[in-house]
Amino acid sequence: MLRIVGAATRSPFDLVPTGNTAGSNVSPAKPLPIPADLAESIASARQIAQRKV
Repeated sequence: MLRIVGAATRSPFDLVPTGNTAGSNVSPAKPLPIPADLAESIASARQIAQRKV
């Protein structure tokens, strides 16, 4: 429950580490690498979102 509240209050302000899956065996403050295929999908989605603005 604590992780949900923490994510909900920090996500809008980009205070959540990049790539962190919030698993029980991972520190909530530890940044993790994003796999290349997912990074490409994220970049593509951001470009589409920017075009709509």
